[in-house]
Amino acid sequence: MVYETLRLVPPPSVAFSRRWYFDVTILGLSFLSFPASWVFIYYHQHANDEKGQGCFADACEEEYEFNNFNVDQCLYIFYGYLLVTLFGLLLARLVPAVGRVLAHTPYRASTVTVGELAWFSVLTFLTTFGVGAANWGYFWSQMSDYIDLYSEPWLQLVMQILACLTGLMLAVAFGFAMLPVAKYSPLNDALGVPYTASVRMHQWIGYLIFWLTMAHFITSLLMAFLSSEPVDVQWFQVSIPEWGDYNYFYPTGFVSMVFICLV
Repeated sequence: MVYETLRLVPPPSVAFSRRWYFDVTILGLSFLSFPASWVFIYYHQHANDEKGQGCFADACEEEYEFNNFNVDQCLYIFYGYLLVTLFGLLLARLVPAVGRVLAHTPYRASTVTVGELAWFSVLTFLTTFGVGAANWGYFWSQMSDYIDLYSEPWLQLVMQILACLTGLMLAVAFGFAMLPVAKYSPLNDALGVPYTASVRMHQWIGYLIFWLTMAHFITSLLMAFLSSEPVDVQWFQVSIPEWGDYNYFYPTGFVSMVFICLV
């Protein structure tokens, strides 16, 4: 019974099978990868004295103290919902009544289940309104002084905050898009997630990423047009051709947007 539920204890017939040990090993590594990634980000935030060390991107958000707060908020939301998802899946496996409710298909013409609809609805809410509510006040308090100092219009501040927020929303959504969707996934198999459901969730998260990308692009455009600095200087000219200090921020953003739309 335990094996059928969690696949952690083998039945006598396969007590020493290589397949079982392989599944459990991969399952353990899959679970460990999530806290390991948080430790890696924490290292870049708090234990990295030399700027740029260990980060190969042009914009390393976690290496600037200004960004620590909003990066942490996104991590809390991402990992918190992962834990809630894990407990929900285990509950569905251990309590048949809960499993039947989540596996119910409310639409006759579709195989979409109540569990899939509920999970994606909560994910969308947390990725958009959750991330926005957790970070709006911080961005406003940090950026309002900048607007006063450079005599920029307040609407430009609003667009700048929205551009930052949609960028954070995209980061969280991309994290969920990286969850396992392989047809033979030990993690999904152990938690009882059907392959069709994991693929469908991956597709829905892709649609969410597309619309968040469009929102990020539009707010970034409006932010640039409302600024006193010429748009071409902001977006297309690199004043200091040094990689790793936001000098290629907008050109790389354009390239990323194109590939996101293609995918």
